[in-house]
Amino acid sequence: GVIGIVASRVVERFYRPTILLTRHNGHWKGSGRSITGVDLHAALGQCSDLLATFGGHPQAAGLSLPEANLDPFTQRFARAISDQLGGEEPRPRIKLEGTLPFTQIDLDFIRELDLLPPFGLGNAQPIFCSEPLKVQKHKIFGKNHVSLNLQEASSGITLTGKAWRQAETLTQTVQGQELQIASTPRLN
Repeated sequence: GVIGIVASRVVERFYRPTILLTRHNGHWKGSGRSITGVDLHAALGQCSDLLATFGGHPQAAGLSLPEANLDPFTQRFARAISDQLGGEEPRPRIKLEGTLPFTQIDLDFIRELDLLPPFGLGNAQPIFCSEPLKVQKHKIFGKNHVSLNLQEASSGITLTGKAWRQAETLTQTVQGQELQIASTPRLN
């Protein structure tokens, strides 16, 4: 369980298909997560003769392999991923449902969004683009999170947004700046 969460965080940070392994009783066991457009299960299938077990789907997988197969697996897996990428540098992409003005965000809208889970493969969480917003103020909380008071230019409405694990990205220079965000509205 935990290794899959860590693999997801690595993918989030570096935007690369990721497999994390731990040694256990003469085998490597682990979990992998992928990025849009890269079929992790298919890549593992190209390495199946080196694996003791594997399973999953295009975006997530689990696997085990004998210790002696680690180096050959690493090389073949990297080649399989490279072949899928076609030599292109992977770039994060966000599928947006559309622009969502603050005037359309109310309790009824949030309740309707709450009917959509569970999210996962085949049922992506809806993400919306904002209109231009001005950062009225911000503060860092926790280890690396940011709370932002965002005012919509067209309506003057101000809402609070939270950017998880973004303190390094959203520096002190963000206050007073105009920006657009991709987000999913939620009650706090």
